[in-house]
Amino acid sequence: MKFINNIYYMGVAILIFRFSAWFLYNKLRMNVAPGYFEVMGFAWARNGVSRLPGTFLDNYVWVMALFKIIKEKSVVIKTRNISVIVLCFLYAYIVYDSRSQQIAYLLSLVVFILIVSDTFKSKALDVVGAIAISPIIFRGNYLNKLVNTFSTSNADYGSSTQIRMMTLNTYQTLWIERGVWWGYGISNDGNYFNILDTHMVNQSDLGILSMLFQYGIIGFAIFISPFGNCQIFCVNSSFS
Repeated sequence: MKFINNIYYMGVAILIFRFSAWFLYNKLRMNVAPGYFEVMGFAWARNGVSRLPGTFLDNYVWVMALFKIIKEKSVVIKTRNISVIVLCFLYAYIVYDSRSQQIAYLLSLVVFILIVSDTFKSKALDVVGAIAISPIIFRGNYLNKLVNTFSTSNADYGSSTQIRMMTLNTYQTLWIERGVWWGYGISNDGNYFNILDTHMVNQSDLGILSMLFQYGIIGFAIFISPFGNCQIFCVNSSFS
């Protein structure tokens, strides 16, 4: 358990550092972590603000914070982990500016509230949901902006949504042509196709679907098998 907690604290520290580096670069033009911005390129920006991607620990930190809110009895510790929940969401909303991450956080929070609150007879997560979501929803017309990101005609987000739809269609077609069982194999993230020779389409925009298209149904099943086994273990442990 100590190792798990250390990973959690390390993830929180990384989030705080990345948030600080992003703020210093965009607001004060101080680049204290140039390597961070070079990963996606300094031009990876939206509305004139450079963005930073998430890390592999973000979702782990999110889930651990929710777990600790339920498990811990101390109000101080609960409050501390509520702050971590807010930090994770603000990072996804402001620094990463990723709609998929925001949606994943919101949906997982709702599911966690419905399932865990009922299981543990706890209302703590109801408070978490209200605190973490309400200031963001009611500030800056958040819901309308989130919905507009899925529009192909919206002036701010239309082109972004269209290219992702074209990306999905392009790689899906290639996957079907090469074979759905084994996929089309390992490929560069960004590629040019005849129909899109003026614009690079990135597999990373497809998320986990890129694994399905590259490695096929068989490879994808192997890829997600550890996750499936983990879910089975968790369910069995919950009812044992």
